Amino acid sequence: MTTCGRPRVTDIPELRAAQHCRIIPPFAPDAGGFDGQTRILAEMVGAQAASLDDLIGPEPCAFVVCTTVTTSALDSITANNALFFDEIERICGRRPCGILHSYMCAGWGFAMRFFARHSDVRQLLIAIVDVDHHDFTYHRGQAAIGRNGFGVSAILVRLPENRATAVAEGPYPESAFKEFVRAIRAKFAEGGGRKTFIPFFRGELAAIAEKMVGADLLGVNRNAEYGHCFGADTWIGIIEWLDSDPPAAAHRVMAGAVAFNGYFTISDFLVLPDMPRLFHTVDGAVASLRQGVSCIREWAVARGAIGAPTSRRSPSEAVVPCTI
Repeated sequence: MTTCGRPRVTDIPELRAAQHCRIIPPFAPDAGGFDGQTRILAEMVGAQAASLDDLIGPEPCAFVVCTTVTTSALDSITANNALFFDEIERICGRRPCGILHSYMCAGWGFAMRFFARHSDVRQLLIAIVDVDHHDFTYHRGQAAIGRNGFGVSAILVRLPENRATAVAEGPYPESAFKEFVRAIRAKFAEGGGRKTFIPFFRGELAAIAEKMVGADLLGVNRNAEYGHCFGADTWIGIIEWLDSDPPAAAHRVMAGAVAFNGYFTISDFLVLPDMPRLFHTVDGAVASLRQGVSCIREWAVARGAIGAPTSRRSPSEAVVPCTI
């Protein structure tokens, strides 16, 4: 593992926090219908956003939801969208500017590129939301990808002053997998190899990625344990890497995602070893989901994020074991 000195803050985006709540399906079958499912989902998204208020501070922050499989009824039907966003705003005081479906797993990179190019904000809060209200069999897995994993994530990104941001390209015919790995290799040619976090592939795709990128540079592939978790794979990988093998100092890493509708994204990030982070697992029943929301709030309290200003904490303070 190559540890880099801290680049200038203006050079590359900084990943300031990451959290993922892994949800075992089906999602909230006991919530009393679509509206009940939407409320508990909003509760999770809102709790994650609220837990990062201390890091966001008073500076403007854009807030967007990215998804691959969450039902389009949340954004295509006005009443459903209003319920979802109203509940999120009630909990965290922030209202998402929209739901980004088109780029699927790569949505977070396209969101970064958009706000870097078309706004003055330097802080971006991205909720990655992949649950299935309808519990379609198709969403449980596909032949090329294998089993899918579901959950809700939040990442807080500080965009650099020079507005350099993610590479986000497509659509390419069939899939963008070849273009994705070639883009990673091109980045290595420009700036050298670095720790790289990509989707949790299985079988042949995983083997090709290891050969093309280099197994020693890739984060641990957790496909066997978690399946492919859509746009969250990268952030789960970074969280677990910081928990198990944190660098001694600020580190430049690469994150990437590819969508099988032909889009991909890659971006360098500055990551600090004590970055606030949380990974936990809940069952899809409403009671367990609410325990997950409580876990997020307890994590924020343990960090000192609620009720008092905070400085960066040690990893043991930043990570609260909370597998439910």
